[in-house]
Amino acid sequence: MPFKDPEKKKAYHKKWIKKNGLTYSRARRLSHMIVLDRIKMEVKCEFCGFDKSPRALEFHHLSRENKSFGISSCISRNLMDLLKETEKCLVLCSNCHRMEEARLNKDALY
Repeated sequence: MPFKDPEKKKAYHKKWIKKNGLTYSRARRLSHMIVLDRIKMEVKCEFCGFDKSPRALEFHHLSRENKSFGISSCISRNLMDLLKETEKCLVLCSNCHRMEEARLNKDALY
């Protein structure tokens, strides 16, 4: 539906995004979270074997130099990018992740 008037086109797109855009992005994030949760449950915590809830499992980057982005903060990215980034990570439960970060940052001042 071509618009000759740019203001009508802008109003149409604004209305469409308000109606459909947020729903699409939520569905995309949800589908990515389901894939990542399945990975977490298959791998389990690499240190203690915890596997009761995927929400208590986290991705820990092995090397900060190779880290492109944080997985949890970029859940709406392309799924292939997310999967490539998870290959650089260990799956750890929250407690083991905190202990590992503390071990790696023992020289940091708090």
